[in-house]
Amino acid sequence: MGRTFYYLGRLAQLIGMWMLLVDLMMAGPAWPSPKLFGAGVAVFVAGWGLTRALREHKVGPWSDLCLTSQYRIARVGSAHNL
Repeated sequence: MGRTFYYLGRLAQLIGMWMLLVDLMMAGPAWPSPKLFGAGVAVFVAGWGLTRALREHKVGPWSDLCLTSQYRIARVGSAHNL
């Protein structure tokens, strides 16, 4: 379940960046729309915050690797023997 939220956060980051790029490209000689630009920033920051919070709890695609390396270190006795 945690990985689902992690990938939803990553998707929110992509959508936020897409909104920012569309706003900048569609603006032309005029200034970008403040509402669309603000929404893009808000969506991107929300996605970044979600992935950051889950990363601190070791939820994500790398969590199995972290557990495997900790198991190897505990099994061998110390990291210096690797």
